[in-house]
Amino acid sequence: MSLRPKVYYLVGSIEHHPTNGWHWRNSLQTFLEAKGHKVINPVTAEIKALQVADTPLDWQKFKKTNLTKYCIIMRQIIDFDLDVVINQCDAIIVRWDEYIPKGAGSHAEISFAYYFKKPVFLIYEGDISEIPGWLLGCVSKFYTSIKSFKEGFDVLVSDSMASRPKGGD
Repeated sequence: MSLRPKVYYLVGSIEHHPTNGWHWRNSLQTFLEAKGHKVINPVTAEIKALQVADTPLDWQKFKKTNLTKYCIIMRQIIDFDLDVVINQCDAIIVRWDEYIPKGAGSHAEISFAYYFKKPVFLIYEGDISEIPGWLLGCVSKFYTSIKSFKEGFDVLVSDSMASRPKGGD
């Protein structure tokens, strides 16, 4: 069975994560691209989008110094991220960690992916009962580590892409 390359969006904590989630995203991006798929990595994609808008790289300081300007920039990021989920990706891969509950973007992206019938693949190395039920209901498949995701990826592509969640009706 020959499948067309898929577009995956990597969802997880950025704002509250000490490295913006850079390491796990790079690992998955390299893995997926080696298999011929396209990856939208919000850490690098958002930086590029903000540079086009002439936003300084240290824009997050505005959260304390200029809330109006901060909110304008955040709206650009929200618009960008939700457009990726709705219009550009085939599925999202979420790495849940202790930083996600401090933010809101990942929650929204997971819910929108579900509503727009995009598969949601969740990687979490902890107790699954710690994740809110609403979000668990959006997930198509669970993984206990990045390693288990990579090991099950070929089966995932052939099986799970055909059986998307039923939301949005």
